[in-house]
Amino acid sequence: MRVVRTDLEDPRLRLLVCGYTRIHPNRWNFSRVSLPYWRLYWNTSAGASIRCENVTTALTPSQAVLIRPNAAFSTQNSRACDHLYIHFQVPAMATSAAPALIRLPMKSPLAELGKSLCTLLKSPDPVTWTVSLTARSLVELALAMTDLPCRDTPKTDARILKVLSYMDEHLKPSTSNSDLAREARMSVGALNHLFKEQTGHSLQALLRRKRIEKAVMLLQFTELSIEQIAEETGFCDRYHFSKVFSTFQGAGPAAFRQAHANPFVAPQA
Repeated sequence: MRVVRTDLEDPRLRLLVCGYTRIHPNRWNFSRVSLPYWRLYWNTSAGASIRCENVTTALTPSQAVLIRPNAAFSTQNSRACDHLYIHFQVPAMATSAAPALIRLPMKSPLAELGKSLCTLLKSPDPVTWTVSLTARSLVELALAMTDLPCRDTPKTDARILKVLSYMDEHLKPSTSNSDLAREARMSVGALNHLFKEQTGHSLQALLRRKRIEKAVMLLQFTELSIEQIAEETGFCDRYHFSKVFSTFQGAGPAAFRQAHANPFVAPQA
């Protein structure tokens, strides 16, 4: 008798961007990048490397890498190379339990999916739906190979998960500890203690981090003005937003947007 499970966990994977490009020499030199989403990188030709936690990993056809959200890493490419990149989010995954960088051998079926995706992206007019399905299949298989846990485990108090979800939907500056405590049906003091114990952050510190993480996404993947992004992420004005953003990212919003707009274009003659 075959039993089919119907209560399987939903990974809630969200693709942000997918591309395959030729990186020209010395055009992928970034220092201490740290962004709030997963990255999958695979180079189909050698010439680039990533340095993460004092270990340098060459990007080669024989292995792909996964980089977890908010992991700081640096990149360099000494010569031209062909680069597949997928940026994505998996809110349900326990990212704190993941290594900063995960190496994945590019063997079948992972290699076949990677090659198929590169072929699709190189075509003159790729079908977006087919690209999305292939990219999703590649990411899901890569994640399955890592055996990383889901965030929604019994170790995480359900009240904390509820507060985290509430934060995601209420980034406005008026969101107070009292609002969060009301959502969890706890006193402010009890919630503060439990929240710090389970997340390692105070309530307002994590709320600020979530605001900056959303701002990073909006700066990279939308054309909203900096003033609009400041309002969207719960800052009272552009000045306050720029000050806090610089503290987290080491550069102001305008400089960050310019640096991450399109790092793969060829230098002008």
